[in-house]
Amino acid sequence: MRSHRLWSLALTLVAALGLSACGTSAVLPDAVAPPSAGASKLPRGEPLFPLATQPMSEQDAAALPRPRTAGARALGPYDAPAVMYGVWDPRRGRALRAFGLSNRLARLPASPDQSFRIASITKTFTATAVLLLVDQGKVDLDAPVARYVGSLVNPLVGGDTATVRRLLNMTSGFPDYGGRGDGPFATAVVTPFRVWTPAQVVAAAARYAPDAPGAFNYSNTNYAILGQLVARVSGMPFGTFVRRRILLPLGMRHTRIPSPTDTPPVDMHGYLDATWASFSPPPPPQVKAAGRAGQDVTSWSTSAAGAAAGGVSTLTDLALWGASDFGNVMLRPRTRAQRLQRVPSNSLFKGSAYGLGLQIEKGWHWHVGEIFGWESLLMANPRRHQVVVVTRNACCGSAFENYVIARQAMPSLAPVVDPVYRP
Repeated sequence: MRSHRLWSLALTLVAALGLSACGTSAVLPDAVAPPSAGASKLPRGEPLFPLATQPMSEQDAAALPRPRTAGARALGPYDAPAVMYGVWDPRRGRALRAFGLSNRLARLPASPDQSFRIASITKTFTATAVLLLVDQGKVDLDAPVARYVGSLVNPLVGGDTATVRRLLNMTSGFPDYGGRGDGPFATAVVTPFRVWTPAQVVAAAARYAPDAPGAFNYSNTNYAILGQLVARVSGMPFGTFVRRRILLPLGMRHTRIPSPTDTPPVDMHGYLDATWASFSPPPPPQVKAAGRAGQDVTSWSTSAAGAAAGGVSTLTDLALWGASDFGNVMLRPRTRAQRLQRVPSNSLFKGSAYGLGLQIEKGWHWHVGEIFGWESLLMANPRRHQVVVVTRNACCGSAFENYVIARQAMPSLAPVVDPVYRP
C-alpha cells in the first residue's frame, strides 16, 4: 500500500480549490439506508441522532492523537500552525482538542470553540438548501438549471441542458474555476480583497475546456450556480435562506453560510503553507512570487468561493450538522433517498462515491474542504451515531493529514481511510 504522503500528491487541491476528476456515470446504491420514513415526523431542527455529551474517560482520551503543529515557526509542506478536532462517540464519549497557535503574530493558542473557514463543507449546506426547494415543489432535480438561473449559465458549454441533479452530483461537465493557476483562487494572492460575483466566477470557468457530461468531475462552478438558484427561486439572499431554513432550526448559532459576495470573520487565523501553489496549469510568475508560505490570509475575500466554499463554523456546530446527517433530517424520505444515490468519485477519495453534495463510503457521510488558509473535514456515521470534525489553519495540499487524524481519533474509520492513507 502506498504511503499517505504519496497519495497526497495525487489528491491535492481537494474541495474548495477544486479537483478535476474522471469517473463513470453509473449510479451506485448507497451502503447506508436513508433514515426511516418515521424520521420525517421529527420536528424540523431535531437532530437525526443525539450527540455524545459525556466526557471521554481518561483512558480513552489518552489514546487520542496529538498532531504535530508548526506554531510560530516557518511552514513547510504539510505544516499548520494549529490543528483542532472533535470526537463524538456514544461508546467512548466526547472530546475536543486544540493544538498550536490560532494567531502566530499574537501567539494566541488555538481553542476548540474558535470559528474557522469550512471551505467546501459549505457545499453540503448549499445542496440541502436546493433540496428543501425540491421538497416545496419549486425545483425539479431533472430540469435544466437554466430554468432557474437564466443567462447565468450561458457562457458554459452545456449550460442550456445540464440538470440541477448533475450540478449537485458533479456530473454537469462544467469546468472548475478552482485549482487553476490563473483562476480566482490562485490570483487572490495578487488581489486578495477583490469581490467576485457569481457571474464573474462562472465567466472565469467558461475559459476552460468542459469536462465530459455524465462523469464525475469536481467543480466549484456547479455550486456557485446552485447558490444563485436558491436565491432566485426563494426570493431572498442565499445567506438569508440558509440561515432561516437551516441554521436557526438546527440551533447552529455559530455558523455563517454567507451570501456569495460576503466574507464572514473568523477567530482562527489562516495561513498559506508551502504546498499552496499546486495548480494546473501552474500560476504565472507574479502569482508565485506573491504567495509565500506562512502568509496570513485571514482578511482575504472569500467571495470567489461563495456558495461553494465560503462558510464559517465551529467544531461543535459542525457536529450538530453531522448529527442532522447534513440536513437530511429536514428532507422528505424520497428526497433523502435521491440525495444518497451515488456516482463513483475515486479521484476525490479513492473508493468513495458522491451523492448530492455529500461524499459516501462504508456507512460514513462526509465532506472535505480546502480554501487558502484552512483545511477542514466533517465525517458522520448515522447508524453508529459517530461524528468527527478536524480542521487545520494552513492550506493548500495537505488535506490528507486531516483524514489521518480523523482515523486516529475514530478507529471505526479504518475501513474508509486505511485503504487510502494507511499510516
